[in-house]
Amino acid sequence: MADALRQIVAERRQMQGEQMTLEDERRAKFAAESMLAVMDGVQLQWLMDEEDAPELVEPIEFALTAMLAAMLNPPGDLLGEASS
Repeated sequence: MADALRQIVAERRQMQGEQMTLEDERRAKFAAESMLAVMDGVQLQWLMDEEDAPELVEPIEFALTAMLAAMLNPPGDLLGEASS
């Protein structure tokens, strides 16, 4: 998953006439780990509570869209550090 995210960022940077940075690499790795965690968490909730099982698609789609947007257009540091 991280490789696919790196490719998305690299293509976006290329369209902007820029190069991929180490920060982009870090964000792609962090986003991939976060996306897997969200997918695992929603699936675990679904397995644990079949009667009131949460929807699988909508929460995952929402989280993945938000993470991808944050990765491509970072408002600041993903880990809460001041942006430079």
